[in-house]
Amino acid sequence: MSFQEGKYLTSFVTILVVTIAYARRALARWEAGDFDGDHGLAALGASVLWFIGALILAGIATQIVLSILSGIAGGDVEYGEDERDRLIEQRAMNAAFIVLSVAFVGAMIGLVLGQGAVHAVFTILSGFILGGLVADVWRFVLYRRGFRI
Repeated sequence: MSFQEGKYLTSFVTILVVTIAYARRALARWEAGDFDGDHGLAALGASVLWFIGALILAGIATQIVLSILSGIAGGDVEYGEDERDRLIEQRAMNAAFIVLSVAFVGAMIGLVLGQGAVHAVFTILSGFILGGLVADVWRFVLYRRGFRI
């Protein structure tokens, strides 16, 4: 497995683990009514910001560990970027943008149909998460099978 493949597989697992932990906590808070009332959206915003911070810190930590382990194992830790890397990144980001766009439109339709702002925020957040997962899978697949222009 190349360093790039390991990087995106690690990113995928990190997003999945942090998201599952957050989803459990957020669901418990939602069921407890923490996101209801006058201060509900502020609590939701704080909750999402904590999730984003945890995701960033976990992502940085896992990439550092991956680089160290790859270096110890004698693997080639590649930080340079060539045209193929840029094309793969562009395709992955296009896929993520499509997923996020669908989630955003879904959230807006939900608002039109009478769902609350909390549902809309969680729908958009789910779009970001799913978009990130799709992008990592797409990158992994393109690196694994070889990118053809």
